[in-house]
Amino acid sequence: MAFDNSYTWLGSDKGVYRCEYTKMEFLNINKYFGLPSDDIFALCPNKNELFIGTSKGLVLMPYEVMKPNMVPPNIRLNRVMVNDSIMPLSQNKFDLLDTKDRSSNNDQSNSRERDNLD
Repeated sequence: MAFDNSYTWLGSDKGVYRCEYTKMEFLNINKYFGLPSDDIFALCPNKNELFIGTSKGLVLMPYEVMKPNMVPPNIRLNRVMVNDSIMPLSQNKFDLLDTKDRSSNNDQSNSRERDNLD
């Protein structure tokens, strides 16, 4: 655990957790931010950067690169499984596909994927 003027830093086997005091916001910094490992052994804040000791080496990470991704990824479900059974997407209570993406090709490819999984 480490502290500076703005953040509390916690190291774990799941990466670094940053807690911002004023907003009580948490950010998990891990391999997806560029750490060589999620196993954290040491933390040392220094001005506007953080030294992070991992099981695979030392990293110096500037605070400005530690920003959450505010743009959600595009997600497309190809199948839904319930109790080890594939549920056809067309029979769900929710419209899972955007109407502009619906076409006979999409329905046929979903059907082929379900058939291949059986």
